[in-house]
Amino acid sequence: MKENSERRLFLSLLDGSRRYFILGVLAALLMTFCDMLIPQMLRVTVDSCIGDAEPELPAALSAVFAAAGGRVWLKGHLWAAALAVVLTAALGAMFRWFSTLENAKGGEQLVKTAHDRLYSHIVRLPYAWHMSHAAGDIIQRCTSDVNMLKEFCSEQLYNLVRVVLMIALALGFMAAMHAGLTLAVLAFVPLIAGYSTFFMFRVRDQFTQCDENEGLLSAIAQENLTGVRVVRAFGAEAREDRKFRAQNDIYTNAWMKLCVYLAWFWAFGDLASGLQVLTVVALGAWLCVHGTLSPGSYLAFISYNGMLVWPIRTLGRMISELSKTEVSMHRIAEILNAEPENSGEADAGEDPGRPADSAAGERGVTLSGGQRQRVAIARLLTEHKPVMIFDDSLSAVDAETDSRIRKALREELGEATVFLISHRVSTLMHADRILVMRDGGIAEAGTHEELAAQNGLYAKTWRLQSLPEEDAV
Repeated sequence: MKENSERRLFLSLLDGSRRYFILGVLAALLMTFCDMLIPQMLRVTVDSCIGDAEPELPAALSAVFAAAGGRVWLKGHLWAAALAVVLTAALGAMFRWFSTLENAKGGEQLVKTAHDRLYSHIVRLPYAWHMSHAAGDIIQRCTSDVNMLKEFCSEQLYNLVRVVLMIALALGFMAAMHAGLTLAVLAFVPLIAGYSTFFMFRVRDQFTQCDENEGLLSAIAQENLTGVRVVRAFGAEAREDRKFRAQNDIYTNAWMKLCVYLAWFWAFGDLASGLQVLTVVALGAWLCVHGTLSPGSYLAFISYNGMLVWPIRTLGRMISELSKTEVSMHRIAEILNAEPENSGEADAGEDPGRPADSAAGERGVTLSGGQRQRVAIARLLTEHKPVMIFDDSLSAVDAETDSRIRKALREELGEATVFLISHRVSTLMHADRILVMRDGGIAEAGTHEELAAQNGLYAKTWRLQSLPEEDAV
């Protein structure tokens, strides 16, 4: 059920780009057919135009061969055979260009559709969902994972169709020329399919770890860079650097393991492909010497086998890429399948009695202004700095909480030098020296008792703030 849901979601993301991919696939089919014709032209030229054998062609191709003048005419005009090869190759190149263009258009349209869907869905997800997902991880899913889908549809899907057709046509032509030699080629297919399947599961699991750790690494980098002023203010560079380096080490190790699996994958692929080519060349030459395979068929067989090396290797790569795409699609589906919140609904409010181990959320978004100030003060006190500056740091707390915090600070600060900046006289009245600022300069200076006796700005402000609320109004 879950796989079906993700499959339907994937198909829905193809809205608007499906036509481009269909045109790209059709062009790839025509391009592949042109490529498959060239070895047959080579076989007929060697066996029937240079040699004296009657061409063995399907009815449709026999008609084309006869219309071109037949074996006798082509024997004296070999340039015509060369021209036919060039024209066929040019036609294939044209289809290749058109296929690449349409796949590129489809890929970009897919990215646009996915980005639009993800953004419009993310902004409607409930508050609790955002509290449980770091912004860096969300960005990772909306960029790298979406690009993985784009790469699969615009490149791997195109290659898949081409590979299947190339294998089918090549094996068909090869079987028509010599069934035994074709079976020798097919003997390597189970080996390649087996190791491709084995590595597919290895690569999928390792890629999942890489993708998730990259998201965590992005979240840490984003948090530190956006809050760099706070990091610098509290002298937390070393701690944050250790945190980033530790996560970066985990991410790097995961990618190195993935690279090891991919290196083994391609090493096995090179070995299997090399053995396949060696078998065809050696066995084909033996058959050709003993007269059971014509020289033209031998050359065509080598050409088809060379063409099969890429499709079979690509098939293994596509199995590997498919596992990555599956992981990326699952991560995108987790966002799009999350239940959105209706407009006007809210699921988060300030809880004055929240426990100390409650999640503060990314950049403290779940905290009120007063709670943020108290957390900042607590972090500062843990550093035990000799000089501390509190810049209006109690403005968002009530007077009673202000009094308790000031009392606790007097007990905890010890010998530290403290600068307090505040508009609230009660916050400053116990300071050793008070400076009253006006118009960018120092208007008054002294202790609380001295300033209160001067009947200046400080005294007026103190009397005003000391009045009961109803009298002040």
